[in-house]
This record gives sequence, structure tokens and C-alpha cells, in this order.
Amino acid sequence: MKGTSVDSRFYDVKARKTVLSKNISAEGRGDAMDRSLSQFAQSFADAFEKKVRVIQTRGNGMVARISRGLASGVNPGIEVEFYEFDDTVSDADGMRVRDTVGRGGVLECNKDSAWVEVDDYYLPSVNVGQGDYVEIIADPSQKRARNPFTRFFARVKALFN
Repeated sequence: MKGTSVDSRFYDVKARKTVLSKNISAEGRGDAMDRSLSQFAQSFADAFEKKVRVIQTRGNGMVARISRGLASGVNPGIEVEFYEFDDTVSDADGMRVRDTVGRGGVLECNKDSAWVEVDDYYLPSVNVGQGDYVEIIADPSQKRARNPFTRFFARVKALFN
């Protein structure tokens, strides 16, 4: 079967280094080049898009304020995932490995920011903090059932803090 291989590099002239390098191979006829280029475009967007970040937390990590709001299409009820990058580990493509530090649901929004309730914030594995990255979960198949006991445990814990 015929295919195509695209090797693309973006070079920063001032810094004198390669900023993004990606080799994409696609098999098939006709649109193989289009598929390769669209995969590279997604990699480019992932690398250079301004990321959504946690700008504030309250209640010992019970809620977090994120840097996107109504103007960016964030609405109450949308689910998010909080993550950070582990700079000490890279995958096979040389990309930094992403560590999930928690999940949550948007409670309220204004134009430029939103407050998110952190699910299961009381668990030791959940560690949402200022500066963490945020992914908006837009795909309904990626959403999970919200834990019905999160609010109850949060309120009980707040009574003793």
C-alpha cells in the first residue's frame, strides 16, 4: 500500500533551537498527506496554544478558579481535568508526560474565569494547586459520573477544619 511520511520542524531562529519536531506517516491513497498534515496541525496547536490554568484555589483545594469562562464557551456543568507535566519523564516521541492531579465540575462562570468544584479533593492522590493545567472535557464519552458523596464528605471535613 502506498503512503506518505511528513517530517516537519519548527525552528526558533533567535533561540537557535528546534521548538517542535514531528514525523508523521500515513498509509493509504488520496488523503494520506491531508491526514498527516492535520495530525501535525493538532500537535502544533497542543504545543503552542495558550493553556487553561488554575489561577486560585480555596477551601484547601475544594474549589479552583480557572482562566477560562463564558467567553471561551465554559458553562456550569462542564467537566474538567487538572494536570501537570512531569519534566523528568518523556514519552517515545520526546514529549513531556502529563500527570492527572484531579477532576471536577464547573459550578459558576463569569466572562473570563470559572469556579470548579474538585471531585474527591480529600483523597491523597488529588492535589490541585495554583498553576496546574486544565483540560475542558468536551467529549461526552470521556465524562464520568460525579461522585455523589463528594459534597457530603467536603462538608463533614470542613466542620473539623
